[in-house]
Amino acid sequence: MDVTEKAPDGTLHKRPGKIALLAALAERDGDECFYCHKDFSVRERTIDHYYPQSVAFAEGWTYEQVWAMSNLRLACKQCNSKKGDRIPRSDGTIPKKLPSSRQLRRERRANRPEICTACNNGRLMMFGQVCVTCGSGPNEGRYPKWRQMPPKDCDHDDFYCVAFTVWFPDIRRSALETLADAMIDELLNEEE
Repeated sequence: MDVTEKAPDGTLHKRPGKIALLAALAERDGDECFYCHKDFSVRERTIDHYYPQSVAFAEGWTYEQVWAMSNLRLACKQCNSKKGDRIPRSDGTIPKKLPSSRQLRRERRANRPEICTACNNGRLMMFGQVCVTCGSGPNEGRYPKWRQMPPKDCDHDDFYCVAFTVWFPDIRRSALETLADAMIDELLNEEE
């Protein structure tokens, strides 16, 4: 039984149904997975686009080219999902997936020391600086949300109260700037 599908460009196309395609592919390739070469007695068989649909349509292939028998393979469900939208190498093996940004960040963090004595885990860093030892940047420039309170409940003694974070953001200074000013004042007082 034929299936009518809408292509990405919006046109309607007819192609053979899944059962007919599975039978034609099994007759052509045998009853085993194209990638792991195991038979389908236990595994569920699927239709794999050897050259992925997403890449093919992006490169301008027609619907008929994407669904041509030369681009279809029998694959078990595990191999088909493992392959995803990657293009197999010339020998038929599937290239490894590039790590995501989350995995890369996790690897970077795993290599950094737990407590950095050079920058005190970013507390001694100025805006835009990066520690050469641990690779971390400066600590957060604003006070934690859980400590903030409305101005009517605050005595404004705390440097990072809501009044400073909302109404006077230019007054905020880093701890290092405050410490440097205090040291300069101390040196000037000693000279007098």
